[in-house]
Amino acid sequence: ESVFSVVIKKLLLSKISAILEQEDDAFELIRKFTHTYIEVLNNNPKIPFFILEEIHKNPGRLSRTFLQAGLPIEKVVNIINKTIEQGLIRPMDPRQILINLLSMCIFPLLGRNMMQPILFNHDAEAFEQFLESRKTEVADFIIHAIRAPHI
Repeated sequence: ESVFSVVIKKLLLSKISAILEQEDDAFELIRKFTHTYIEVLNNNPKIPFFILEEIHKNPGRLSRTFLQAGLPIEKVVNIINKTIEQGLIRPMDPRQILINLLSMCIFPLLGRNMMQPILFNHDAEAFEQFLESRKTEVADFIIHAIRAPHI
């Protein structure tokens, strides 16, 4: 097993998998996932770049690592579909929700070196506070965007 696979499984996928396994409420799943994903990546800032490098150099290994980690993606899709059927989420492809969630969480971490000087006047502490608030801001944004209009 490659160093990449071991690191990704230990630092990221095991934590994400635990959340996905134990949560059955779509909205709470979004909240817990967002909090944990941002926290793990912020505490391990090289992981997003490590993943990007693998996407570019060895996408097969990356997808195998994620698939072999046993992430319960089908369960998550089923939870979202069930919530759609209950009328709590507007009808949409659950994969849209997952991609939006992932990208909204990871981009500020990938773009830190660009965003911190431009948007935060080089203030590392302000950027850290921003990332901390992002744990709830992203979840709130996604939930408000997908929630059925009558709720």
